[in-house]
Amino acid sequence: MPDPTFEKTATGYRIAWGAKELPIAPAMFENLYFAVPLNTTGFYRLLVDDCCQNDAQRVILKEMMDGATSGRNKALEILMKEIAALPEPGSA
Repeated sequence: MPDPTFEKTATGYRIAWGAKELPIAPAMFENLYFAVPLNTTGFYRLLVDDCCQNDAQRVILKEMMDGATSGRNKALEILMKEIAALPEPGSA
């Protein structure tokens, strides 16, 4: 399956992977935006500890990373690049 992607939605943001998604609130996006670049381990911890609101979301995130075509570390690097490419929070 392809790598997960980070996308802007009508109400916030999400990490999408096939039919699965992990919603990201605008306030959390701001935390992610200003945290990157970060090493992949630190970024994954940030996603798990701060973005995932329950165990079901943690399972989805793990499935996304474990199933990424390019592997966990590369998928995390891609997500960080996608986040950094978005407009700075509050600028639009």
